[in-house]
Amino acid sequence: MIHALRVPRPPGVPRFSSSVPDDLSINHKGTTAVYAPAAHARAPQKKGLKMSAVTPARNAVGSITVNRVRTFVDEQTGREVRQLTDFEHGAHLGYFRMFRQLPDGRMLAWARHEHGRAILIDPESGDLELLAQPPWSLKLRESDGRNWYLRSKDGEHHHRHRGHGKGNGKHNGKRRRRQMKGMQLWHIDLPGGEPVFDTAIPDDLPAGVADITIDGQCLILHERNEDLEQYPVPTTKDVTVMGHYFSRPRHGSIWAYDIATGNIKQLLTTEGLTPLHLDTSPIDPTLLRYAMDMPETTGQRV
Repeated sequence: MIHALRVPRPPGVPRFSSSVPDDLSINHKGTTAVYAPAAHARAPQKKGLKMSAVTPARNAVGSITVNRVRTFVDEQTGREVRQLTDFEHGAHLGYFRMFRQLPDGRMLAWARHEHGRAILIDPESGDLELLAQPPWSLKLRESDGRNWYLRSKDGEHHHRHRGHGKGNGKHNGKRRRRQMKGMQLWHIDLPGGEPVFDTAIPDDLPAGVADITIDGQCLILHERNEDLEQYPVPTTKDVTVMGHYFSRPRHGSIWAYDIATGNIKQLLTTEGLTPLHLDTSPIDPTLLRYAMDMPETTGQRV
């Protein structure tokens, strides 16, 4: 059972393609991004191994390029692994559903560094371009590198809640709803572009911003209502606790907000389940997929 919605859009919007190489893997728990052409091997956590010393190069747009590649043999498989990153606080790609490949073949990834949070990874050379912008990604359009993101009017940056259980909305235990005031939509064309202001997001929208259509015309809004004080999120594998959590009363909704006209349309409302993991199509601005928060043993979520 696949859930899909049609989002209103103007005619004549081009289709876009999306592709992600299957030879880039990320160690989300530690500090390494590894590239293994022959196999997906993990980098063993060894101390005292030095990265290649390369003098950082300053690019014309003000970003910095470094190269920290080291090569070693995986102890379990005997295969050669190239480690690409070595940041103090780690590096990671976005959540697995998020687009990340630029037209030039590099990958948009994230790591805290002295210039910002974004990095571009060249898997072949190992070069890392450290970017001051963007701070986060609401949606990356892989066909031309346009990256939309949210920020507040006071300059603070925000990213949408996408699958990690941590959002920017208020959460009082009884009602989970993304309520962010004074938000703005921006974009930057990667690589080499400058931040561009798109629009101020009205404070009175019925739900928080979760995504944007691939043509940049409509914001997708998402609301979830549930009692997490009486039905807390399980932290163990206890069957009774899991059953109690899934028995909680809940409802939710999905909306589309047309940026140009200001029109708002409710696409979906649910009772007894809530929608989550919203993704607009990379090729069709009228398509939206989503999941339902049900146990996978009783039904397909997507």
